[in-house]
Amino acid sequence: MKEEKVKEDRRLFHRIRKELPLKVKFLDYLIEGKSYDLSAKGIGVILDRPLPYKERVELSILSSEARKKIDLEGRVVWYKELDRDCWRIGIEVDNPQFLLFSKLLG
Repeated sequence: MKEEKVKEDRRLFHRIRKELPLKVKFLDYLIEGKSYDLSAKGIGVILDRPLPYKERVELSILSSEARKKIDLEGRVVWYKELDRDCWRIGIEVDNPQFLLFSKLLG
């Protein structure tokens, strides 16, 4: 019988699935997209194009629950093409804002 390996989740913070409109700014580009999932240390986003690995980015998340726009900075830590013109991208946030994330997650 073949033994199956179980992939260990080494994340420090729980990840929550939440779709929110957002904008990503890098270099001179401003791209609209949506969040896929959120944690205290990072955000998974869906965009219509990839972002360069390790690229510094600014995020503006629009949340009716938090009743404000939340601005964060971070860097791209991975990306994956889901379909033509559809990319899932992992962004590690520089300074986690736990209180703001708790409002986002409502």
